[in-house]
Amino acid sequence: MDTADFIDRIASALRSFLKLEGRGAVSATADRIGVHPSYFRVMLPTGLPTRKLGATLAALDLEPAIFFARAFGTVDPVDHFRSDARRLRRREAEHPLLAGLRTRLRGGELAPEPEADDARSDELEVIDDLRYENLGQATTRAASAVRRAADRLTAARALGIWASCMRLHRQLDDATLALDLAFELAGTARPLAGELAQRAAFVLHERGEYLRGLALVEQALIAYVEANDPDRIGRTLVDRGVLLYQLGEPAAALLSYKSSLRYLAASSQRNRGAAMQGLGRIYYEMGNLDQAAEVTREAARVLPSSGTLAGHLAWLRAAIASDLGNHRQAEAQYRRALVLFAEVPDDALLVAAQLVRLLCRQGRTDEGCDLTRSLLWLVEPLEGDRVLQACLADLIRAGMEGSRALTLELVEATIRTIERERSRRIARAQR
Repeated sequence: MDTADFIDRIASALRSFLKLEGRGAVSATADRIGVHPSYFRVMLPTGLPTRKLGATLAALDLEPAIFFARAFGTVDPVDHFRSDARRLRRREAEHPLLAGLRTRLRGGELAPEPEADDARSDELEVIDDLRYENLGQATTRAASAVRRAADRLTAARALGIWASCMRLHRQLDDATLALDLAFELAGTARPLAGELAQRAAFVLHERGEYLRGLALVEQALIAYVEANDPDRIGRTLVDRGVLLYQLGEPAAALLSYKSSLRYLAASSQRNRGAAMQGLGRIYYEMGNLDQAAEVTREAARVLPSSGTLAGHLAWLRAAIASDLGNHRQAEAQYRRALVLFAEVPDDALLVAAQLVRLLCRQGRTDEGCDLTRSLLWLVEPLEGDRVLQACLADLIRAGMEGSRALTLELVEATIRTIERERSRRIARAQR
């Protein structure tokens, strides 16, 4: 997306609003959203319809000073993301799916737009949802959809979904390359460009680059406001809450999650559940355990019962229940999370260690030993990760030696090591 175009659209909407409001609008608006009036003094001509500004401000309803500072910045977040891909471009030729699509694009084999009666949009929606329940099957079907796409926009959307699958597989370079090509295919098509920006934001999230991801999500938000798509606005606000939370802004994240629930369609069960899960995590960290338990129960009611999203919810509910002293429920949720993280070995290891700690704290060390001995299935997935493999080996060895070796002190030390390693990975990704 062109930076000048992005700035002009936001500025035009603000100008229209301020002109309509008349005298005092600048200072009143500046006071309401907490920015200095100088933000608006350069905005003179008329621009986009006022309702778009009203919708934008209503959708934000958060800390717009920071938003406008990013919106009027000089770095286009999409261009910045694509510059990452340019450094990887030589690898594109090594990937059959991407190289094949590039060849078709250069050969003029892709129509500019889909046929009016093309039913593949519904198929792609199904594949996108499948990522959260059966990642392997979703990856295969997304790749097939890319190969079968007859036009640039369908290919871009299918490739975006495939990129999100690669992100969940932790193959971030492949996801970056795929999204770069998807942006090229989509061109200026909106709101598809917004959808791709959201997907790119979470590749950056996995790399620990939360601020850059936030800028991409906010571009997507503007695209959906312009398209007058409330459900997409709501989905984007959920993503915005995730990134604000990671940036250490829990109050702003809380407002973003709450705002999302005003926009999300009743049928957007997974997104509504994700918003409530985000609220539950923040309430938990604020010490509002009863509120956290209530909102995560509601999230469990609407979220799919399988997949990593359900695993993270079970993990959170286990921590809440443990702090509330409900050890039986905590154990059940930890065991559920452990099953759901079968494809996410580093998360599975930390969940297992926390469950062992819970058992040891209750004097059930023999059961903790049984659990550690059952973790042999993690050896192969963690191969090559020396730190986490060492932690796993410590737990299994202690479990085999018996309850005298599996001490609470050892388990606590193992958990701290795993958590430090996870933090180090994020810090390395941010450099």
